Amino acid sequence: MSLQFVLIAITAILLFVLRYLRRSSSLPTPPWRLPFIGHAHYLYSYGSSGAVKAFEDLYDRYSKDGMLALDVGAEKIVLVGETVVA
Repeated sequence: MSLQFVLIAITAILLFVLRYLRRSSSLPTPPWRLPFIGHAHYLYSYGSSGAVKAFEDLYDRYSKDGMLALDVGAEKIVLVGETVVA
């Protein structure tokens, strides 16, 4: 492989990762979304029996105006914990 090809490949991968990490959303999200798995690493730290506890802790810590968005793999999960009727 030529050095040029390797440099182009590394640059393309870095641009993809930076673009993925900088995706903006109007919904509040926890920090540190990882490429490809999103926020799943927060859920894995609780194990298989603690998914509800993981969602509760993430919501309590990072929600804003009663909403929280999580990217888990290719899916977006929106947690709504408070409702206000005007």
